[in-house]
Amino acid sequence: MTPSPQPPQEQEHVLDAAAAALGSGGATAPEQDSSAYRHRMERRQQVQQQRVQARQREKGLWLVFTGQGKGKTTAGLGLVLRTLGHGERVAVVQFIKGAWIPGEAKALAVFGEQLRWHALGEGFTWNTQDRERDQEMVNRAWQQACVYL
Repeated sequence: MTPSPQPPQEQEHVLDAAAAALGSGGATAPEQDSSAYRHRMERRQQVQQQRVQARQREKGLWLVFTGQGKGKTTAGLGLVLRTLGHGERVAVVQFIKGAWIPGEAKALAVFGEQLRWHALGEGFTWNTQDRERDQEMVNRAWQQACVYL
């Protein structure tokens, strides 16, 4: 009787554990001689190739950045650029910005139909000062996000 193959998530977990056990290379490597280092790095390369292959199934990915203060748009734009650079399509839904055309939307317009940009707010809540209208705009943005989800 042949053993049944591992479910994809379990296989990924096993490979991740193997990669962690092998560690990385470079100046922090424990080996004192190059032959042992080369052998470990060859094994690490094999495991990494298996990890990448195990994750080749097609799936969607959506990320939500929240929090107070700076960094949400910057974090999102880094992923947007990586994704566009790989030729994939991207949708961005901003819940606050919208009273103005964000500079990042202007800069990324060169990607044309590959990028859908929706800035659907009317500005920061301390500027609008209209809770009901702000909630209406959030609902509108959420409905747009649901189109992509």
